[in-house]
Amino acid sequence: MSDALQIMVPPVLYRYRPWSVVKANGRERKSVGEIEGRFAYFSSPVRFNDPQDSLLGPEFAHGKGDIDRLLFHELADPFSLARERGCSVIQLDPKDPAVKAAAESYNRREARKNTRILCLSWDWRSPLMWTFYAQEHQGFCLGYDTSSELFQRARPVVYTHSPNDVLHLQDPVMRNDPLSFCKSPDWQFEREWRVCLPEAEPKRVDPSKEVEPKRIDLSKEKLVSIHVGYRMKEAQLQEIADALSRAGYKPDETKLFRMERSPMSFLLSQRLIGWQA
Repeated sequence: MSDALQIMVPPVLYRYRPWSVVKANGRERKSVGEIEGRFAYFSSPVRFNDPQDSLLGPEFAHGKGDIDRLLFHELADPFSLARERGCSVIQLDPKDPAVKAAAESYNRREARKNTRILCLSWDWRSPLMWTFYAQEHQGFCLGYDTSSELFQRARPVVYTHSPNDVLHLQDPVMRNDPLSFCKSPDWQFEREWRVCLPEAEPKRVDPSKEVEPKRIDLSKEKLVSIHVGYRMKEAQLQEIADALSRAGYKPDETKLFRMERSPMSFLLSQRLIGWQA
């Protein structure tokens, strides 16, 4: 594998969405609002469903010893170095190159926590994706044209048994941290691409608090398709059509499809649905 990433972004990338999300305060947020408002939420990896994503390590679970586990993980590099040298962490020389490397490792991990990520897939018909990320076929899947500047930032996730396999990779254009695009092979079904937006002024993430996603304007991006799950109710489908109309989308530019199950098969297909602007 070459050190420099050679990227050809797929012409369309897809974003699976549940019909609604219940926030920490108990309030429901309908994902259809993202269509009408022409925006997307970029999330922190701290709140991803895979706790190993971006190599962040343990977070608070409100149980005994969680603080000790968290602190030990965040200071794992200097602790290991101190153990090797038979001294305490406070005895380490901050000018020592090895100590600097340990500090850089910690800072790099914190930077990944502060990155905001949009998760996409190049596959609109994955049964697992519809189940896990589109509310068990009750949600929808947004298809975006990737020719815009924002989506040209997209990079593929590398599925590997060891994060060491990606450390040599370089993204000379976007300067992305390769560990933000690295997951276990168990997640290959996602066929994932990501757009990462580093925070301008990273702050230490408090894992005991809810980390809010970052709302990003997509008014300049082209929404070319919406696939709705085969379990979506007709009233909800009408809400999507109304949202498209209010947002100024055109039927010949944004196609609407209903997902369907093929008879006596687990395969999914699509059926074009007409809608009025």
